[in-house]
Amino acid sequence: MLVDHTPGQERIIDILPGRSKKRFISWLKEKKESGSLAHLTEVTCDLWEPYRQGVCEVLGIEPTADRFHVQHQLNDRINQTRREIQRKLPEAQKDALKGLRWILLKPTEELSPFEKERLQPALDAFTEIRRLVDCRDRLRALFNDPGIDSPEKGKSALQAWVTTVRTFGSVALNKFCDTVTNWLDPISRYFLSRANNGRTEGFNRGIRMLVSRAFGLPAFKHLRLRILGVYG
Repeated sequence: MLVDHTPGQERIIDILPGRSKKRFISWLKEKKESGSLAHLTEVTCDLWEPYRQGVCEVLGIEPTADRFHVQHQLNDRINQTRREIQRKLPEAQKDALKGLRWILLKPTEELSPFEKERLQPALDAFTEIRRLVDCRDRLRALFNDPGIDSPEKGKSALQAWVTTVRTFGSVALNKFCDTVTNWLDPISRYFLSRANNGRTEGFNRGIRMLVSRAFGLPAFKHLRLRILGVYG
């Protein structure tokens, strides 16, 4: 899905039938040659390498990695780490971490009093869980920090965050740190204008509603026309 994020003009530009690099590059070249992308100043994308490569090759610019996809990947790794910790515990202690999955993925400031009370014993009993909560909150605070107002500052802050998290010794978190390192420039570009794919996720929810109301649209061309008719 390709979306125009221009304030006041948000719309779905097009829907492609797949995520292949070849198809994406072909679309970019066609739109570039037609002049449709003449006023393009920034591109945001998820952490899918063919998107990054296509934008660099055809448009000659480095895309901005969507911060919410970055945080979503961290949440996946946090959940894997929770399972790593739980597997190593004696049977008598494993119950202490049951039911904490979604609480661990929520920012501390968004936890309800009940959730905070539910989480506190695990924080007190397990240093590893406290570290997970800390690394989650620190990354969110990093993205929200108004003092980080350039890609250079963002890169420095992200590298410091990665250095700290690698000391935890978690296999899953180390993989996430590898992702951040490999995507450091696109992620750091977020601090240039703080562009993100929030509008795209809103359109995704709308598309799911369209498909549900239509009881499924098996032909792609019909689905594409329906989506562009409503959101294009």
